[in-house]
Amino acid sequence: MPRPQLVVFVVFWLSVSCNACPRMHAQVKSFAEAEGFGALASGGRGGTIYHVTNLNDSGPGSFRDAVSQSNRIVVFDVGGVINISSQLAFSNNLTVAGQTAPGGIAVFGNGISLSNRSNIILRDMTFRSTIGTSQTIKTVNMTNTHNAILDHISIGWGRYDNFGITDNSSHITLQNSISHEAIDNQRAGGFIDSSTEITLARNLFSNNDTRNPKGKGDLQFINNVIYNYGKGGYVGGHSSAPWHQDLIGNYFIAGPSQSGDYLTDFNSNDLVYISDNKIDDNKDGLLNGRNIDSAKIERVGGTVVDSPYNDPLISTRVMSAESAVGWAAQHAGNSLYRDSADQRQIDQLNSLGLSGYIPANEGQVGGMPTWTGGTPPIDTDGDAIPDTWEDAHGLNKNVADSLTYNSLGYHMLEVYLDELADQSDHRQWSKGTSGSWSTVSQWTNGLVPTIFDHASISGNVTSPSLVSHTAGEASALSVSIGDISNTLDATLDISGGKFQVFDTTRVGTHANGILNIHGGEFTTYNLLLGGTDYSAGLAVEHVGQVNLSGGTLEVSRVGLGGGSPGTWNLGGAVNWSGGNILALGQLHFNAPLIVSGAAGSLDTQGSDGLIQGGLAGSGSFTKTGTGSLTIDGANQFSGSIRVADGNLHLANKLALGTGQVSLDGGNLSLGAVTGLTTAVHVQSVGTISSGGITLNGEITGNASSVLDINTSTAGNFTLGGNLSNFAGVISFATSTGNVRLNSAAGTGSALATFSLGDQTASLRTAFGTTVHLGALSGGINTSLRGATNTADEVTYVIGEKNQNTLFAGTIGDGLFTSPGKVSIVKSGTGSLSLTGPSSFTGVTTARQGTLEVSQLADGSIASSIGAATSDAHNLVLDGGTLRYVGSNTRIDRGFSLTENGGRIDASGIGILEFRDNVSSIATPGIGNRELILAGTNTGWNSLELAIVDGTSGQTTLVKEDAGTWRLLSHGNSYMGGTTVRAGTLIGWYENSLPIDGSLTLESGAVFDMNGANQSVGGLFGQGQIVTNSNTARTLTVGSGNANGDFGGTLTQGATQTLNLLKIGQGTLRLSGENNYRGITHVEQGQLIVDGATGTGLTTIDSGAILGGTGRVAGDLMTLGSVSPGNSPGTLTITGQAVFAAGSELLIEIESNLLYDRLLVMGDLHLDPGSSLIVSLTGLAPSAGESFDILDWQSLQGEFTNVSLPQLPTGLSFDLTSLYTTGTLTITAVPEPQLSFALLSYFCVLWRTARRQRRK
Repeated sequence: MPRPQLVVFVVFWLSVSCNACPRMHAQVKSFAEAEGFGALASGGRGGTIYHVTNLNDSGPGSFRDAVSQSNRIVVFDVGGVINISSQLAFSNNLTVAGQTAPGGIAVFGNGISLSNRSNIILRDMTFRSTIGTSQTIKTVNMTNTHNAILDHISIGWGRYDNFGITDNSSHITLQNSISHEAIDNQRAGGFIDSSTEITLARNLFSNNDTRNPKGKGDLQFINNVIYNYGKGGYVGGHSSAPWHQDLIGNYFIAGPSQSGDYLTDFNSNDLVYISDNKIDDNKDGLLNGRNIDSAKIERVGGTVVDSPYNDPLISTRVMSAESAVGWAAQHAGNSLYRDSADQRQIDQLNSLGLSGYIPANEGQVGGMPTWTGGTPPIDTDGDAIPDTWEDAHGLNKNVADSLTYNSLGYHMLEVYLDELADQSDHRQWSKGTSGSWSTVSQWTNGLVPTIFDHASISGNVTSPSLVSHTAGEASALSVSIGDISNTLDATLDISGGKFQVFDTTRVGTHANGILNIHGGEFTTYNLLLGGTDYSAGLAVEHVGQVNLSGGTLEVSRVGLGGGSPGTWNLGGAVNWSGGNILALGQLHFNAPLIVSGAAGSLDTQGSDGLIQGGLAGSGSFTKTGTGSLTIDGANQFSGSIRVADGNLHLANKLALGTGQVSLDGGNLSLGAVTGLTTAVHVQSVGTISSGGITLNGEITGNASSVLDINTSTAGNFTLGGNLSNFAGVISFATSTGNVRLNSAAGTGSALATFSLGDQTASLRTAFGTTVHLGALSGGINTSLRGATNTADEVTYVIGEKNQNTLFAGTIGDGLFTSPGKVSIVKSGTGSLSLTGPSSFTGVTTARQGTLEVSQLADGSIASSIGAATSDAHNLVLDGGTLRYVGSNTRIDRGFSLTENGGRIDASGIGILEFRDNVSSIATPGIGNRELILAGTNTGWNSLELAIVDGTSGQTTLVKEDAGTWRLLSHGNSYMGGTTVRAGTLIGWYENSLPIDGSLTLESGAVFDMNGANQSVGGLFGQGQIVTNSNTARTLTVGSGNANGDFGGTLTQGATQTLNLLKIGQGTLRLSGENNYRGITHVEQGQLIVDGATGTGLTTIDSGAILGGTGRVAGDLMTLGSVSPGNSPGTLTITGQAVFAAGSELLIEIESNLLYDRLLVMGDLHLDPGSSLIVSLTGLAPSAGESFDILDWQSLQGEFTNVSLPQLPTGLSFDLTSLYTTGTLTITAVPEPQLSFALLSYFCVLWRTARRQRRK
C-alpha cells in the first residue's frame, strides 16, 4: 500500500560481475522519475539503437519501422508530425525516446497499439487520432499489455477512448501525461477494464465527456487533475467483480461543459480508498474546492475501505491535490514541446472553470497544429549522444560507445536521455556554509527541496559545506554532495529522523563528498560514489565516502562514478562500522564495502542482492531477511558474516577472503568456487547448497546445530575441511546428488549425525580412509560408498554419538575403476538399523551398541551387512550386538568373536540360522570373551558354528531375552560356562554344551535338552532344565569335580523321562521343586537336596554323599553316605529307603532341639554292613536328653555298625529305642573301669575321623 512519500524500491539481483554485461542490469528502474507499477519496465535496454530519420508513415527510417522489431532504443533525428493512415503496432522491449526529436515529435491520424506486448518505455511524445478513423479506435491501446511506462505523453482525439488498459494488462504506469478532447462517438478520456497493478499519476484529463477514466481494475489514481469533465468525471467499475481503487490527492474541476457528477457509476464491488481529494465545481475562476469525503463514495454506490490496497514495488510520489493542479499546468503532457492543442488544455485549466470545450471532432478545435522540427545536435559517431555530452562524460565521440553501462546498470545513452527529459527543479545549498537541511534561507529561492526536486550541496573554493539532518523528515528527488568542480569538500550528516531520496544520491561527483549516517534512516534508490571531470583531455577524479556507523541506510544500488566508462573502478567506498543496511528491493553493491567492528545487519527483505565491488575489513555483520545475497570477486575480507535468514551466495572462491560464515537460521550457497577455504560455523540451523565443487573450509557447530547439505550434482560436492568439531546434524534431506569427503573432512566427525534424507543423496570419500560418522540415517534411495579416486579401502565407523538411527539405503564399495572395499564398524551405545540390500565386500564389525539388520544372506550375496564372503573374519563381534529383524533366513556366514565379546540378537518375524560353513567361530586376540545369544524371536534360531576358546582365556556363552536359540554344533569346547538369563537355549545334539563347562539358569530361563543326553560341570541358578523329545535322557552334572547350586526345576515332557547323574568330587545342591521322573544317580561327590529330587529312584554310590533338608521324592538306594540337614536338619525320603552294605547314616547333634533326622515315609531297610555314625557339634549332654533321629513307615534290619561319640563320665547313649521309635537317649551310668574307658575313647576317635573323611 502506498505511503505519502517514497517507500519501497525494488530491482532484481544481478547474477554476474561484469560492468559491461547487460544481463546484470535486467531490472533497474526505467528512468530516474519512473514510479508506480510500470517503473521496472526495461524497455530496449540491452538492445540496439534505431534512428528515426524521416516522418514517413512507413519504410526505412520511419517510426513505424522503428517499433516493428523488438529490443530497440528508438531515437529521433527529425522532429515534426508523423501522419499515419493505419494503427501503428509496437513490438516488445522498446524504449521510445521522444525527447531526442529536435523540435518534438507527434503522431497523428490513427492510434498506436501496445497490445499483447511487454517492456515498453515511451516518453515525451504526442499521439492524436482523428474523426476519420474507425469508431473503435483508441489513440493509445493497451490490451493484455505488461510492464509498460508512459511518461509525458499527450493523448487526444480518440473515438472510442483516448487510451485503454484492458484485458488482464498489468504493471502499467501512465504518468505526467494529458488525455484531452476525446471525440465522437464516446468522447471518453480513458478506459481501464479487468486489469491489475495500474498506476495513473499526475495526469491531466481535460475536456473529455466521460471516463476520466473508468476504473474497472486494481488502480492507483494519484494526483491527477480532471478538468471540464462533461457528463462524468471518474467512473467506477460498476462490475460484478471486486476492484480496488485508491484515489489519493486528485483534483476535480468543473468547466463550462460539465453536466454530470465528478464521481459516478459505482457499485458495492468498487472498493475505494479515498484521501485528500478535492472538487471545485463553482466555476468561479478560483481554485477553492472542497474536500471529497468518504460519504460521497457511499452516496454514489461505492464501498469505502480504510487503507490503500495497491502497493507497487516502486512507490508513487504523492503531493497535495492543490499542488497537483500546478504540476499539471507546468509538466503534464509532452511538455518539452507543447503544441497549441496541448497549450489550449493548459490555458483552459488555468481558467479554473471559466473556459473549456468538448468537441465532437478535432476540426471543431482547429485540427492538428503545425509542427516545425529542429536541427539535431552533432553526433559524430552516430550513437545517439551528442559530441559535447560525450566529451563531458569521458566517452569517445568517434566510437559508438553509448551502450556502455554505468555502475548503476544504465546505458550511458539512458543517462543522457534522462538528463534530456529532466524537467524537475534544482535546489542549491549555499556554497561553503554549514547548517541544517531544513534551513530555508540556505536554499535556492528559499525553497527547501522536496521529493520532486534535485538538491545540490557543494563547498566553495575556500570553505567546505556541512549540511546536517537530526530530526523530522526530509526528502529530495536526488541529492548531489560535492556537485561543483574546483570546490572544497561537501558533507551531508544524518544523525536522526528520516531522509528520503527518490532516485540517486551522488557523493563526490565533481568535488570530494562525504555522507555520514550515524543515526536515523537514510533512504536512497541509487548511491553513486565519486566521479570524474573531463576537460581539455584531462580526467580529474573525485572521491565519495559513505560512513555508516549507526542508524539505517536503505538502498537499492551502490556504484562507483569514477574511472572511465565501462571501467568504473574509482570513486570511494562505504565504510560500515555500525548501523544497518536495508535493501530496497534487490541490492546491488558495485562499490567497495569496508566492514569494521560489529557493523549490524544487512537485510535483503525478500529480494536478492549482489556485492561485487569489493568486500574488505575485519568486522562482522549479519545477513537478515529472506532473499539471497551474492558476494563476488576476490576480496580482502577477514571478518565474519552471520546468516540469520535467507541465503548467502559465494560466487568466487576468494569472495570472503579469509573470513568465515556463521549460519544461524539462514543458508549458504556456493557457485563455481572449487577450492573455497571459507570456514563455516553453524550457530543453530542452516543450509549449504552447491554443485560439483570443493569446500575446503572447516565446518563447526555445537550439539544443537543442524546443517543441511543441498546438492543435485551428478559429480561430487566435496567437503575438504575439518568436520571433527561439528557436533550437530549434517542433513542431506534436500539433496539428490553426491557429497564426497576428502582431506581433513575424510575422517568425518564422531560427534555429528549424518542424515542422508529421503532423496537420492550419496556420501562417499575421495581416497581410502577411516571415516567417523557419529550417527547415520537415510531413506531407501540414499547410499554410502567408498573411494572415488583410488582402490584403497574405506572404513566407516558409525554410531559414536550414541543415538538410535535407521539407514534404509545401501552401502557399496568404492567407485574407482577397481573399486576399493568398504567396511563398517558399529560403535557407540545406540542402535544402527540397516535395512537395504548392500553390496560392500569389506568387514562388518559390531563394536558397541546394536547393529540391527533386516536382510542377511550367504556370503557374496547383497544383504544389510554387504556381500562379503562367508569367511568368519568378515563379520566381527567386538563388543557390540548384531540384531536380526528380518524374515526366516539360513546363512553360511561365519563370524569372529573378539576378547570384547559380542551379542547376536534375533528379534524379528523370522528365525536366524547360522549354518556350519566353518568348523568354529573365530576367536582372535587373547583374553576371556562372552558370546550372547539374545532376542525375542521364539522360533528355532540356530547356531551351528562351534563355540571355542581363544588362544588364551575362555569363552562364555550367555542366552538372554525371551527368544529361543538352538546349539547345533557337536564341537562346542568353550570353558567359560553357559548362562541362560531368559528365554530358551536348546542343546540340539548330545553334549551340545561343553561337558566340563558350567550351566547357569536364571529364574524363568530354560535349557532344553531336546531329547539328548547333556553333560555339564557346575549347575547353577533358578531356571528350568527340560527334555521334550525322545524317551529317557540323562543330564550329567559335576564333570571336572565342579560344584553346583541349582534352585530351578528339572523336568520333562509328558512322554519323556529325565535322569540326573551326579559325577565328580564336587557338591551339587538342588533347592528347587523338581519333578523329573527318571533316576537320580549320585556317582561321586555330594548331592545336597534342599528342595526335591525327581520321583524316580535315587541311588548313592559308595563314596558319594546325599544330604540336605529337602526330600527325595521317590525311593532311595544308597551304598554311600546319607547326611541329613545342612548343619542339623531333616532329610525326607518319600518312598522307601535301602541302606545297603557299606552305606552310612551320618547324624549330627548340636543340641536337644537341633539335630539331624532322617524321615522315611516308606519302608526303611537297614542291610547288614550298614552303619550309623553320630557326632556331637556343640551339645553339652545331660542325662535324660533324647533325640528322634529316625522315622519310618516300617523298619527292617539294624545298623551293623553304630558309632557314638564319647560322653562325659557318668553319661552314656541308650540305643534301646533306636529301632522302635528311632530315638537316642542319654542316660546316667556308673563310672567305667579305666581300661574300658580308654578303649571306648579310642573307638570314638576312629569313628569321628572316618566320618570326616567321607564328608
